[in-house]
Amino acid sequence: MLNRVTLIGTVVLEPKQNSAATYFTLATWNHWNGRKFTTRTKIDVFGKLRESLPNMSEGDLILVEGRLNNSSYEKGGQKVWVTSVVANVVSQVSSSGLESGHEVDSNAFENAKEPSSYPPKSDNKSNDGEDFPW
Repeated sequence: MLNRVTLIGTVVLEPKQNSAATYFTLATWNHWNGRKFTTRTKIDVFGKLRESLPNMSEGDLILVEGRLNNSSYEKGGQKVWVTSVVANVVSQVSSSGLESGHEVDSNAFENAKEPSSYPPKSDNKSNDGEDFPW
């Protein structure tokens, strides 16, 4: 089995640190039926990679490679599940590099056949990062 994720997106919340890890939120976009949908993904960085992270701030364009990870914690007596990407690679990307052909053509998303319920409907509030336990 393969658990591998590659994302290019914008840092939307300033990176936070604790004694074991650095965390930040990356916004990525999908296009479907002429509309743009934003997904925010929590990125976890541990170990030696954490020590060599580029200086990042809100608005920076970042490439992340890693694996999906699910974890949970208790909040108000209820179990809260969080899906994140545990990073193996984090690097800054110049917007000029994307403009020279490294970005996926948005028409590929628009022409794709999606289920009629896409994007999935959810009662969850937009995650602004405040529900995370750090």
